[in-house]
Amino acid sequence: MSSSGLLQELYTAFMAGMLIAAPPMIAAAVIGVVLAIVQAAVQIQDQSLPQLVKIIVILVVLVAFGVPLSTPLFEHTRRLFAAFHVMTR
Repeated sequence: MSSSGLLQELYTAFMAGMLIAAPPMIAAAVIGVVLAIVQAAVQIQDQSLPQLVKIIVILVVLVAFGVPLSTPLFEHTRRLFAAFHVMTR
């Protein structure tokens, strides 16, 4: 396999991983900002409340959208295994 082919495979794998990781991280960031504003408005000093809510939001996003988000990674893995004998020559 040439170096350009290897770089293409690495890029595809990286993008598939980012497609899985981005939605839960974006949801956690949005919830974190909203909770920070609410905490500042009501002057709550508790640090565990935002962490718990963010963990719950990440779990909900992964449960609700886990299968569609992981489809590109599964397809990339299937394609790699199918073409493995060609890549290793």
